[in-house]
Amino acid sequence: FNLFIFAVSHFIILSAKISFEAHAESNGVPIKSYRADNGRFAESRWMEDIQAKRQFQTLSAVSAHHQNGLAEQTIRRLQDQARSILAHLHQRWPKAGSIHLWPYALRTAAHVQNYALEPKSGRMPM
Repeated sequence: FNLFIFAVSHFIILSAKISFEAHAESNGVPIKSYRADNGRFAESRWMEDIQAKRQFQTLSAVSAHHQNGLAEQTIRRLQDQARSILAHLHQRWPKAGSIHLWPYALRTAAHVQNYALEPKSGRMPM
């Protein structure tokens, strides 16, 4: 499942985590672990919430993309899809296209990927 949080403060990230977990729980999916980098996800409030909920977290080293291959592959795929969305927009509607639409294209790509059938299992992530 892909979740994008466009935020800079720890309060927004923590509230997004709580909201995400509530959404997952409402669909019968408990969140057991997180894989993240050492940025905002190593801060005390995030770690306190992880420990309070008895969740597990692994952190990647800074610039160690090889330690987080699956996430990096997913990010690359979403960026490629978002780039395709914007290219299609530019081709069909050149005056409406703008780099400011990048967050929306990225969110759309994540939404499509979350609700598309997985080829191996035939199931949707959501």
